[in-house]
Amino acid sequence: LTSIDNADSITNWDSYKLTAGGATPSVATVTDLKIEGTACNGIKPTSSKDCGLVFDYFTANGSTTLNMETSGNEVLAMWIRQLFSGQVLSLANGGLYIVVCAGDGVPGGTNNWAKWYIGGSDANPDGWTWYQVDTRKTPSETGAGWTAGPGGSLSTVYRIGIGAFAS
Repeated sequence: LTSIDNADSITNWDSYKLTAGGATPSVATVTDLKIEGTACNGIKPTSSKDCGLVFDYFTANGSTTLNMETSGNEVLAMWIRQLFSGQVLSLANGGLYIVVCAGDGVPGGTNNWAKWYIGGSDANPDGWTWYQVDTRKTPSETGAGWTAGPGGSLSTVYRIGIGAFAS
């Protein structure tokens, strides 16, 4: 695996919200909850909202997109600490997910995103968990602009992140 970011500062990280109403949560860096390094980034989902945080690969890499169709780039892995397992939807309903954005914008600002469901109120312990997603597998959910197949959205990834749908 190749590390793309340590997630220990908010540089090149942004929050998003896919559901209407309420404020978009802000990204925060904390030092007392980290699993490694000096800190970790996080958000606090708000009630009945689908929101998360994404790393801006495009900006961090000199206006270059990530081609996740390239051999060796197909699997995403990240440490995620869930402190609110009882406050998100179930796995089947997308309670916790990894998101990939091929459009130049955060989810909600672009329709070119895909989610792979990884957990929820019925499938996750609280605490740190190592999640992996094989992006060659069909996404659990996509935005209207997502294009599957060779030369599709996975060939021009701008942002990668984590989201939760709070109940």
